[in-house]
Amino acid sequence: MMTNPTPLPVKFEIFDERRTAVFRSPFEPGGFKMDTEAVEAALQMFGLARAEMLPAVPAEWPRGQMVRGVFRDPAFDMEADQLAGDPLLHIRHQRFGWLHFIITKAEARKLGEALIAQADAPPPSAAGSA
Repeated sequence: MMTNPTPLPVKFEIFDERRTAVFRSPFEPGGFKMDTEAVEAALQMFGLARAEMLPAVPAEWPRGQMVRGVFRDPAFDMEADQLAGDPLLHIRHQRFGWLHFIITKAEARKLGEALIAQADAPPPSAAGSA
């Protein structure tokens, strides 16, 4: 059984060979059951709702803050989008499935250069070491 680590008053349990989840809350103590497809549809709906809410997701990431829920080396693929031929990047997120981004060629070049520079940089020194 897997339970959620969030502070929401909703708990879940996984059943049926990891194909269904039962969600329980104080508002629905008997719980409700969702299969994988229903959970994916709910995630899409939550994403649409979040995109309309305030405050908006910041346009830029505030560097230096603690990051939680990081996944190492996600699967990815890339192809040209069918309209302008810009890179269409697909990244697999363990929680949210495949996420898709069209990146202009200029931004793709900047991303590639930044990734290479980061990959070639020495590791950061440990805090407190000389």
